[in-house]
Amino acid sequence: MLLRHPLWPGLGRGHALVACGLAAALAGCGPGGPKRALETRAVVIGIDSADWKVIDALAAEGDLPNLTRLRQAGVWGPIETLRDMPLSPVIWTSVATGKRPTKHGVTWFLVDQPDGTRVPVRSYNRKTLAIWNILAKNGLAPAAVGWWASYPAEDVGRGVIVSDALGFHGFGRTAREGDDRSKTHPAGLFAALDALIPPEQQVSAEFVGRFIHIDAEEYRAERFDPARFPRADPDNPIHLFQQYAVTAEGYTAIAEELLSKRDDELTLVYFEQVDSFSHLFMKYAPPRLAWVEEADFERYRDVVAEWYRYQDELLGRLLAHIDLETTAVFVLSDHGFKSGERRIRSEAVVDIKKAHLDHETQGIFVAVGPHLRSGGEVAGASVLDLTPTLLHYLGLPVAKDMDGKVLADIFEPAFLERHPIRYVSTYEDGEREKTLAQAAASVASGTGEQAQIEARLQALGYMGEEPDAAAGEQSSPEIHNNLGRIHLGDGNPEKALDEFEKALKLDPENADALLNIAAIHRGEGKVELATHFIERALAVNPSSIGALAQLAEIQRDRGELDEAIRLFSAALDIDDSQPFVWMGAGDVLQRAGRFEAAVKAFETVLELDPDSFKARYNLGVTYSNMGREDDALAIYAQAIELDPTHPEAASARNNLGAMRLARGEKDAALEHFEAALAAAPFNLESRYNAALIYLERDRSDEAIALLEEAAKLEPNHQQVNLRLGLAYLGAKRDSDAYRSLLLVRRLHPDNWSATLGLAVLHARAEQPEPARELLAEALGRGGADARASAADFPILAPLLSRF
Repeated sequence: MLLRHPLWPGLGRGHALVACGLAAALAGCGPGGPKRALETRAVVIGIDSADWKVIDALAAEGDLPNLTRLRQAGVWGPIETLRDMPLSPVIWTSVATGKRPTKHGVTWFLVDQPDGTRVPVRSYNRKTLAIWNILAKNGLAPAAVGWWASYPAEDVGRGVIVSDALGFHGFGRTAREGDDRSKTHPAGLFAALDALIPPEQQVSAEFVGRFIHIDAEEYRAERFDPARFPRADPDNPIHLFQQYAVTAEGYTAIAEELLSKRDDELTLVYFEQVDSFSHLFMKYAPPRLAWVEEADFERYRDVVAEWYRYQDELLGRLLAHIDLETTAVFVLSDHGFKSGERRIRSEAVVDIKKAHLDHETQGIFVAVGPHLRSGGEVAGASVLDLTPTLLHYLGLPVAKDMDGKVLADIFEPAFLERHPIRYVSTYEDGEREKTLAQAAASVASGTGEQAQIEARLQALGYMGEEPDAAAGEQSSPEIHNNLGRIHLGDGNPEKALDEFEKALKLDPENADALLNIAAIHRGEGKVELATHFIERALAVNPSSIGALAQLAEIQRDRGELDEAIRLFSAALDIDDSQPFVWMGAGDVLQRAGRFEAAVKAFETVLELDPDSFKARYNLGVTYSNMGREDDALAIYAQAIELDPTHPEAASARNNLGAMRLARGEKDAALEHFEAALAAAPFNLESRYNAALIYLERDRSDEAIALLEEAAKLEPNHQQVNLRLGLAYLGAKRDSDAYRSLLLVRRLHPDNWSATLGLAVLHARAEQPEPARELLAEALGRGGADARASAADFPILAPLLSRF
């Protein structure tokens, strides 16, 4: 039996009275729509940042019984996050829409209003329909609690929206001081539901002591109490803990009421606290990191693990109101969180600039209930897949303009046979734009909360200390900069440049926009124009390490390595905590032959970001240049084990193969080359190297196939065409050999091997005079080496005897 910990003593009776009063209101807005052909229902529980590694460790100790029960009864596995924009409002909006941020438009925490104030991202900043809109349009009743960017609450017909304006989120109050009438749908539910979220000062010392090792007197001295402080301190972990605790309890109590009093087709509940506490306290978790103070370690060491246990208790409270025989439950997170020895080094309370490095690219996914498979793993899930999967499960078509897919593998085969996936082109009908314009105009924004919002955003590491000015449309430079970065990652520099220019229009002195524009111009080869924008960014912010790093890279590309080293050193003098600056410095030091200094730079990257594949790869290159072959082999292997799917993994495997080949370990070398080809079929070096071994082993057809593809990748490559021509020569494919060898001779007249091969071809064609002339030329250029090679061709023996 689950027992509620005493979060706030003495509120039991009042809580019961509120619930009783709420029942009639909830019943009045309950489902009453048309019957559906497919009578399925679902509950979605979002737990921000939940990570399987942490969960597995706790479950192995017998903890987390509720999540374990779901996992054993249903299907489970990792879920892939959005790698291009790993921010909570962005990802959870993609979860609710099935669309990437370039479509739904939410790419940041805040938006700027025409009057210059900033407010948290609103529901009307979302350009596309969320699943609750789609269900309502189709006569179904959705309910959503605490979802990111859900204020003001949208009209979902018979459904219920409890917006994120009722609780405290990672950057503070969201819209708690906004219009109460817009915080819930129906608006009449607000007072009763808001009463279920206790005030911060009600959090007891007993409850806090379960997580933070602090005695009652210390807690009373440090806690937030409106009788002592005008507002909570966003840099005080105790104050933040109080806010997140009451939000978790409040959202759970609200969800319990909805689940017990209503029968909605879909209920969604969002919990942010695992993410918030991981950002604040994961650095203090065991094992103690060398740079963590002993006192901090002792005080905060158990916060994250204990909150996971408490989150499981909250999950159990919700499950008590769900019949798994009639309702499916989906539990997911938006990403994971690094733990153990893989935690990044950051001695700040929260590191603003490196918070994204805390995230793992995979979160958790569990699904259990009617028509879902039992007791198996699922692979290939993405945060984009939840909405398409839910639509299919609830009997609605999936929109083809969604970027996610239906997770067909989670369903029982018989269910899919009876209910094949159906599609519509889109659910968007143009009406949303009108609705959003009206909503944006009608919601008054509170200005008193703004400083708190931005301060809390900084506290969780998502915002710099200098907010950008706003002008014009209700947007922000961050939104356009982030959209531009996504477009750039998608290979659309024109769209990216358009977004960066929009950011610059909002704020002509936005250093990020200037540097983003500079990066695009550098990619286009417009170095002088790029330099102009970088210098503008430096004029705005002389301490911009990003600007100094870009200037250093330009000097590196020009071959001015000493100047590049000077610029990277200047950036490190300003801020030596950023991995990308150390990475750039290590690169130019390695190119300059300053190998020991390069090694130290790459090792520093690994201290700051233990998961860096690129630092390990660059260490391998540097060790190889230093003659430290064993170290190079070890670090390449470590990099591949860390992330076998990394874009540079094929290059690491190729380098491993080349080193093994140089040692005469041909079997091991071929294994690495073939693995590199499997990972990156268009890797030229691996194709070439594998082909050399195939030729030695009389596997000429396979070698020729690899070399032909390599020649397509780089048609004028000297060694590829030479080896291909000689392979054709050995296979008696004389016309193909002639074409390849003639190309090499024309492009590289000094290549005696190609000339010698052409001599063989003319001899085969019984053309002794051109054969003799070509042989003479080859011997003249290649000397003894050419003569030794010519001796391998018996057909040249009569001619060779004349020289």
